[in-house]
Amino acid sequence: MNNIITISGWGQSSDSLANVAPEGALHLDYSKFANINDFFESIKGQGPDLVIGWSLGGQLALRAISEEIIKPKALCLIATPYQFVVSKEIKCAMDRDTFNLFHRNFENDPVKTIKRFATLISLNDIHARDILLKLRQGADIEHAGKWLYWLEELES
Repeated sequence: MNNIITISGWGQSSDSLANVAPEGALHLDYSKFANINDFFESIKGQGPDLVIGWSLGGQLALRAISEEIIKPKALCLIATPYQFVVSKEIKCAMDRDTFNLFHRNFENDPVKTIKRFATLISLNDIHARDILLKLRQGADIEHAGKWLYWLEELES
């Protein structure tokens, strides 16, 4: 497999999966797009052998494949939630109040929220220091602000 695409998780840098993808993999940065349609248009017609998707990146990969935007030979999903926010039909997800609180905190103070998110996501991991460093690299207003649309996409 020569042509490999990775799609990282919400709030993560596009190269977050570099440690699990062979050198030369294309790390897609959906966060630079204002909406999902523009992102999908940018990847239309690519013929990857393998797509690796993490969390929201996995959800985006699944949607792109189901809509025949990309047609990989293989797909690897890492911690991709079937559904992120609980609904009447799907109970195994984040409850609505928790999501709303996170969303509100992110809108009001994205830098503080993403730094706290980085701490929580790495809790008790043997690589916590490396994870925190990677997640906090972009925790500034410019970086954090662009993630609001994608947080709402994750909610949907």
